[in-house]
Amino acid sequence: MPLRIHDKLSSFRDERYLFMAIIVIGIFLRLFNLTERPMHHDESVHGYLAYWIYKYFAYTYDPAFHGPFIYYITAFAFYLFNDSILVARLVPVTFGVVLIILPYFLKRWLGNSYLFLSLLLGISPTFLYFTRFLRNDIFILVFFFITFIAYMWFRETGEEKYIVIGLIAAAFGFITKENAIIYAFIFISFMFFNGLREHRAGYIRLCLNYWRGYLVGLAVFAIIFSVFYSSFFLNPEGLKTAVIGSVEHWLKMHEIKDHYKPPYYYFGIFFRYEFLIFLMGLVGVLQILQKKEKNVFPLFVGYWAIMSLLIYGYLSHKVPWLSIHMLLPFAVGGAYLLKELRLDRKDVRVAMAVAVAATLVVAIHVNYINYANDDEMLVYVQTKPEFVQLVGILKKKLEMGEGVWVIEPENDYWPLPWYLRNYEVSFSRYPPDQINTTVVTSYSYEEEILNRINYEPVKVYYELRPGYYMVLIQKR
Repeated sequence: MPLRIHDKLSSFRDERYLFMAIIVIGIFLRLFNLTERPMHHDESVHGYLAYWIYKYFAYTYDPAFHGPFIYYITAFAFYLFNDSILVARLVPVTFGVVLIILPYFLKRWLGNSYLFLSLLLGISPTFLYFTRFLRNDIFILVFFFITFIAYMWFRETGEEKYIVIGLIAAAFGFITKENAIIYAFIFISFMFFNGLREHRAGYIRLCLNYWRGYLVGLAVFAIIFSVFYSSFFLNPEGLKTAVIGSVEHWLKMHEIKDHYKPPYYYFGIFFRYEFLIFLMGLVGVLQILQKKEKNVFPLFVGYWAIMSLLIYGYLSHKVPWLSIHMLLPFAVGGAYLLKELRLDRKDVRVAMAVAVAATLVVAIHVNYINYANDDEMLVYVQTKPEFVQLVGILKKKLEMGEGVWVIEPENDYWPLPWYLRNYEVSFSRYPPDQINTTVVTSYSYEEEILNRINYEPVKVYYELRPGYYMVLIQKR
């Protein structure tokens, strides 16, 4: 009799041991050498703004830096364990581990293939990289994955508590990053069209039967949204910016082609790093379309995957961390495919084992060996390790009582403010008429600074990120 994946796994004395092993592997991969990679520009901004909340409870929403959740949760971590690179990155690591655990709640639809989904999310090069990276994307991904799971359980049980859970998770997604609008559009449009497919005009009446759940969920949504964007009501203007200004800002970024990449950009990431997730997910989605599936779970997953590809492919703003928003539904689709896949053929089992092993090798290479190599597509304007040498020199000078002045007309000196956050350092866009202290500036501004220095200078160049150098100018 043909052997299916869930039959194969049932031979284990207790699948919980396998699940725990996957979680432990995921935790180890995320914690190993966690502080080795220098703080990226974006990480340093997020960490520094969280540091200001931790020290002074000062924060104002700016759509250029996304929603407030990352700052408050990181500030809370600083409050518990003090501020450091390790603590800052432990926040996304924690959410990365939660992401590995969440497939358990899809066992009803995936069978024991939920273990495979957890494994994929645990060893994926891209998920691993950006769950060791202080950016907003892993947070919003987890929140909307919870929303998806809550929707499936609501359909299964009809219990209104899942409406509330889904809306609360979505609320935290909305205070995390503006692409919550994309998630909301994909999820709501699917629920609406699928509801019409199943119930036609009766769908609206069916929804009204659960008005209490929607009312409570939306009320909590509004409270969470208002509290965080208004900086706990200390800055009510933040609410207006969140509702109107954020949309205007990112529409403008699309128009000016900020971080522009061609429509096929993400496919380079998929085939270079995520061949297992993408190809299995793609086959799964094609199978759903071919079979004209009526089961809502695969329909939702297929719709989510296709719409994500279309929307993120269309937007001009393309950066590697956004790829995880497309990869998640493909990973779920791949796990669903495996649930139906027969593993009685030895060559199929061997191919799967080789693909998993290859994925793990790629993940280790890009995360622990090539993490600062510009040739890697996941490595995007990464701070160079040599820049940390400059940080060490400046700290020594500051600890000896010497003055340090960082001067750059475009404020393009990050991550220095993060690394020097506990020191008295002057950061300025314009130099004074006379300079007699150690100066750090960009190489493009070097001559302007040298014209104002009244000592014999020694210059040393440090590459901050690919092709961009900072200059340390000090007394001979």
